[in-house]
Amino acid sequence: MNGYDCGRLLGHARALADPPSVRRNPGSPGHAAAIAYLEAVLRSEGIAPFDGVSYRYAYVAQRDGAALTNLAARVRGGRAAEPLLLLGAHFDHLSSSPGADDNAAAVAIVLEVARELRAQPPAHDVAIVLYDAEEPHYFRTADMGSLRFYREVLAARAERVALPVVLDLCGHDVEDEALADSIMLMGLERSRTLRALFDRRLESGLPLHPIPVPNGVTGDVSDYHAFRVAGYPFAFLTCGRWSHYHRASDTVSRLRPSKMAAVAAYVERLLRAADAALVGRPGCLEVDGDLTDSWPWFAARLKPLLAVDSTSVEELLASYRPLMRRIDPGGWGNNYTLADVLRA
Repeated sequence: MNGYDCGRLLGHARALADPPSVRRNPGSPGHAAAIAYLEAVLRSEGIAPFDGVSYRYAYVAQRDGAALTNLAARVRGGRAAEPLLLLGAHFDHLSSSPGADDNAAAVAIVLEVARELRAQPPAHDVAIVLYDAEEPHYFRTADMGSLRFYREVLAARAERVALPVVLDLCGHDVEDEALADSIMLMGLERSRTLRALFDRRLESGLPLHPIPVPNGVTGDVSDYHAFRVAGYPFAFLTCGRWSHYHRASDTVSRLRPSKMAAVAAYVERLLRAADAALVGRPGCLEVDGDLTDSWPWFAARLKPLLAVDSTSVEELLASYRPLMRRIDPGGWGNNYTLADVLRA
């Protein structure tokens, strides 16, 4: 699919999460090994360090003094350094699990998409960022890797980011068989341009079914949090929390490489479509709306999956509950309120 090799994708996942006894939680030998592996892959693919000097952005956690490290590279664009597009995923995980789907699969996808972008550069630079410290107890604290990278690198350097794309839990089939090829895409309520790109059916020819879900249905559940609170548009792709989430059973053997290849192809198409849109209209990806503006768009596209014909935003959101339970048995989105969603 668009040149994505299942063997290469699975190879990266294995390097990070196999054997299952290896862990990459901060402070562990597996954590250091993962950083070294990711740095070596970026270097071997000829993808330059983000600042031209080092891939590593080390910092010390305020909470517990842990040594943490984000990694960042830059695919040089053919026309303009700014605004940046950004593709990222977290590489850390909990000691309770090998973390094959959470989040070695997404990291593998990021590496392979970066490789394709390097081979055929877009017009704009693309930042490739592999975040540390996404998991508890760092999640949504000042030590979270994506928050530190945004504040200490992007904001500190006044780097302009047009669109952050974040991947998490992207290597498995949805456990509801009828929705197995699905993936949730969040963030579309914030941008008319992103909704227009979605409507171009970027998944055409791929065994993938993207489902648009307003971010407020779940709340901030991954590294896009840093960008949302800073006022950026974003695109977050996830297959949701499945029965192996954060468990010892989250092993490489349970990944579906063909799903990973389809997600990689879709992500590349999304980045290239956003890049082309920016060439024609440099400010087109700025935040220009919310769910109150866009709920009819969501309702029209979700009608085949929803239990009712939604005539109001309240009905639309209520009808999400059974759909979200099918996609995400782990529980995202089952306890939201209308106020939560509109506020997000």
